Amino acid sequence: MRFKNADGSPRQVSMAQAGASDRWVLKQNDPNNPLLGYHWEPLP
Repeated sequence: MRFKNADGSPRQVSMAQAGASDRWVLKQNDPNNPLLGYHWEPLP
């Protein structure tokens, strides 16, 4: 997967083998403030 930061620059993402998942969910960094952006979290 390739990710980009809000400014369009490439974002490096690494996963430990034990924490890798093929299912992801997009979550807000702060549910009360959508301006703080989002991040991907692997589902258990």
